[in-house]
Parts: sequence; structure tokens; C-alpha cells
Amino acid sequence: MQMNLLLALSALPFYPGETLTFNVKYGFVSAGVMTLVVLGTENKNGVNCWHFRLKADGGIPFYDVRDEIHSWVSVSDFATVYYQKDINEGSYHKKTWISYDPENYKAVYPEGDTLDIPKGALDPLAVFYYARKLPLEEGKVFWVPYHVDRRSEMMKVEVKKKERVKVPYGEFDCYLVEPKVSTGKNIFGAKGGLKIWLTADDQKLPVRVETQVFFGSMTAELKDKK
Repeated sequence: MQMNLLLALSALPFYPGETLTFNVKYGFVSAGVMTLVVLGTENKNGVNCWHFRLKADGGIPFYDVRDEIHSWVSVSDFATVYYQKDINEGSYHKKTWISYDPENYKAVYPEGDTLDIPKGALDPLAVFYYARKLPLEEGKVFWVPYHVDRRSEMMKVEVKKKERVKVPYGEFDCYLVEPKVSTGKNIFGAKGGLKIWLTADDQKLPVRVETQVFFGSMTAELKDKK
């Protein structure tokens, strides 16, 4: 069993301890840093899970951003088991969580609401890592089960094109991938409009991210990998 687990982990494009650090800009204004971390595998709700974390620290004058988002995803079938976020943006503050039950296709909220979800449903942060597992090619379209904020749908993940991208960490051949939702918001609080450039190699590193936020565009570019 342990050997099978090790073989499964070695076949993935990410690994325990992987830490990606991004420079963030709102328009042309520097707005701090964002980190994506694979904290490793651990038990959550009785399921062996990957634990992913996103942290954003910065903001612009008179608008601080201190966000922390966690995702626990089943190692065996890569379905979300638990999602937690602590959002602090300007005067807006919110802590919440969603407990997913992949076997019974349910999601439970802090208020006690239980909602139906699609088989294998992913949360917004898990989509980042799921996209890295896909066999990317220009023109390909993937449909991904998705649930967050009491909304479920099949997210369209489209591989738009292959292009050369230069970021602080280096210059890479990348696939431009666009995850699109028709309802709700993506991980950055925007409705749709998310673009991710993944390196065209086995790691499929997200080296650049763009989206629209309520006061303009946000860009995150990879500056360091550990």
C-alpha cells in the first residue's frame, strides 16, 4: 500500500513542500505577494488528503489584503473534502468553511445547510492543482465538477493557446488555460475572467495569473519556487 502511494505521488506534477511565491499587481501598482503551498498529505474528515494553502499579503493604499485559503483534496480521487477561507480585504472580513462529502455528493455549511454537489466536485483552490494534472494541448476543453458558495456547476477549462511568457522567475513556454464559471465567483472574488499560464512541461507550473477584481485587473507572476 505504501509503495503504491509513493508511486502515485511521484506521478503528480506537484509534491509536498512545493512553495510558489508570486508578485501581485493591481493594474500597474505593486500590491504585495501571494504564496501557493502544498503542505503535504494528512487526514481530514477520515480521508487521506492533499492540503493546499493560498496566502495573499499586501493590498494598495487604504485597502489591505490579508487572505488565507485552505483546500483538502482526496489523494485517491482528487475530490474536495474540506474548504476553508479567512478573507480580510479592506473593511470586509469573513471566515467560513464548507465540508464536502464526496461519497454521498453533499456539501455541509456552518449554518447547517446541506446541499447536493456533483460527483468529484472541486473547490476554487483545488482547481489550480487539478489543472496541472490535465493533459494540456492547444484547443482542448475539459469539464470539471465544481462547487462553492452554495453553487454547483460544470466548470469549463479551455486550453486557449501556447505562448512564451516571461516572469520574474524566468521565461517559459506556457499553455494559457481559462477556467470559466457561469455562476458564482472564482478564487479571487471575480466572476469568471480567470487566466492561468501553465508551463508546457511535466511540472505545469502556474507562472502567471490574471483576473478582474472589483476595482480593476489583478496580475500575479511567479518570482520564486522552493
